Amino acid sequence: IGLTRAISDRAKQLFKLADDERLIRGKGAEPLQAACIYLACKEANVPRTYKEIMSLTMVHKKDIFKAMKALMPYLERMSSPSTE
Repeated sequence: IGLTRAISDRAKQLFKLADDERLIRGKGAEPLQAACIYLACKEANVPRTYKEIMSLTMVHKKDIFKAMKALMPYLERMSSPSTE
């Protein structure tokens, strides 16, 4: 789908975070990979539609939403500044 290297690196970074937080356990990695690609595109202001991500990864929209919902608390914790 024509992703830049920065976007693919960010998607890999998000997936590594998910792996470190053990979000993959018990679930397939594909929905989480699709969610990481979607979020990396969104962060880089190059949004892709769910249809594009679904056709690339063969993951249903519902599964992408579930993976994003599981990943969001960790992303918020990373992006929020500490008061210390």
